[in-house]
Amino acid sequence: EHQSELSIDLPQASGEMSEIDNKIVDISINAKGEYYLNTKKLPDTTIKTLMDQIKQKINKVKEPKIIISADKQTPHQAVMSVLDVARQLNISHLTFAAVKHD
Repeated sequence: EHQSELSIDLPQASGEMSEIDNKIVDISINAKGEYYLNTKKLPDTTIKTLMDQIKQKINKVKEPKIIISADKQTPHQAVMSVLDVARQLNISHLTFAAVKHD
């Protein structure tokens, strides 16, 4: 089975990151509305798959955080689906990643 990976260049930080890493769910959405959970492409774009994958990732994690990275061409509904799933899972810590252009 072949899994696509999304390459993202993230800022570096020093110190202990493992506890923080476990709390963070990085959801990237490309221009086609395809979801990537921590760089791994999800098999489809259904709400059920998105919810199941996020549930699995945050299992037993207190106060998980979601970071949403969306392409500027991402369909609005794809972003709304992530927000809806987060609401249903009672995840209140949401952040939108932004890229600063010169």
